[in-house]
Amino acid sequence: MSEIQLISHMTSISAAVERLRSQHGGLKARKLALQEQQKARRARSRKRFDFWGAVADQVWREVN
Repeated sequence: MSEIQLISHMTSISAAVERLRSQHGGLKARKLALQEQQKARRARSRKRFDFWGAVADQVWREVN
């Protein structure tokens, strides 16, 4: 089972970022978002791929 539970691509990017950062910290949150982006690529879901890419990018901006 995925470590990311109950975060849908239908939620806002800022809400997903806050939830990941509060649960896992900055660097691990980015790693998990990138893993979810790869899963979306394999599933051929453009919406999920774009969503997780934006989440990873936002987490990266906040960490640095």
